[in-house]
Amino acid sequence: MRDSEHTPGPWEVEVFDQGTPKESRTIVHHGKCAETGELVIDEVCDMVLDYSDETLEANTRLIAAAPDLLEACEDALSACVDPYGPVDRVEAADKLRDAIKKAKGKI
Repeated sequence: MRDSEHTPGPWEVEVFDQGTPKESRTIVHHGKCAETGELVIDEVCDMVLDYSDETLEANTRLIAAAPDLLEACEDALSACVDPYGPVDRVEAADKLRDAIKKAKGKI
């Protein structure tokens, strides 16, 4: 991942039943504490909205795929601008395909 201020990826969707008619969808990052090395879970985004289940699921998948999509776009741009640079065009295209599949829930 490039230098950025957001929580690093990968992000994942976790579903929580909160005893309400709607389930909660939380986007999380599983990582390690830099100081202790212990496993930590960073909450990136919590969604309990009045959308249909299908819309809520699609929204959370798209948000969870954001770091992958950003990285894939950066690699694709690099491959387009400098075709002889360090990023292979085929690898960049594969990364784009995978990120799009993740966003659409096909992985």
